[in-house]
Amino acid sequence: MRFRTLACGFALGAATALVSTQVVLRLATKTAGDTTEPPPVTLSAPVARLPTNSDPMSHDESAALITTVALTQATEDDVDRADLMQKWTQFALPGEHHDRFEFLAGKWDSTYTIWMEGPDKPPVIGKTVVSSKLIFGGRFLETRMSGITHMEFNGEKMEVPIEGIGYLGYDNFKQKYVHFWIDNGGTGIYYSEGTSDESGKVTTFFSTVDEWQTGERDKPYKMVQTLIDKDTIKMVLYDLTMPTGRDRVFEERMIRQK
Repeated sequence: MRFRTLACGFALGAATALVSTQVVLRLATKTAGDTTEPPPVTLSAPVARLPTNSDPMSHDESAALITTVALTQATEDDVDRADLMQKWTQFALPGEHHDRFEFLAGKWDSTYTIWMEGPDKPPVIGKTVVSSKLIFGGRFLETRMSGITHMEFNGEKMEVPIEGIGYLGYDNFKQKYVHFWIDNGGTGIYYSEGTSDESGKVTTFFSTVDEWQTGERDKPYKMVQTLIDKDTIKMVLYDLTMPTGRDRVFEERMIRQK
């Protein structure tokens, strides 16, 4: 069910993007004072049938179907073309907030510490290699991580392979940094939003996390990313349900590979 929900969300997102683009393009083709209707937008994707689990192309068709319905309901005469084009540009194009992604791109050696049982217990230590690159014209930063976590469970020391992938962006509409992360340590998707200080060197993200270990849901967390210098990044994760001084649960330091 979750996979189908995600797939439907992807189809709806694709449809929304197509609607926005097609309406803007149609409005842009009209000249001042021209009252004639531009030619209708044609979609190459078939829209004759609804999605089925057995048809791998059905989600694309679903997106095209949603797009067609939305286009027929669009009232272009009620939209100011210049204002729409300006809003589209502001939303779609990367800006100064995306420029900092260039600093984060590259290959990094990461060492992290996790306090799984509180600050009074021995922490879990791990080392990974982190590779980050710009995608989609600098709009997002893709990060891939792989390495080994060293942990002890019931007196037995273990080495657990870890790998993950995340995406960092800046949403021009929300005016916030947005980030999501997935890894082989669980089946959840971790999403957070944040803002930077005036220097742009400290970004604070907030999120909620479900704790499968305790059964707690929507626990509030804060993650602070600090750009110490051009080759060093520090990240600290805080459990906001814990008292100050005992709320640090994760700390990572990344050193750029030369």
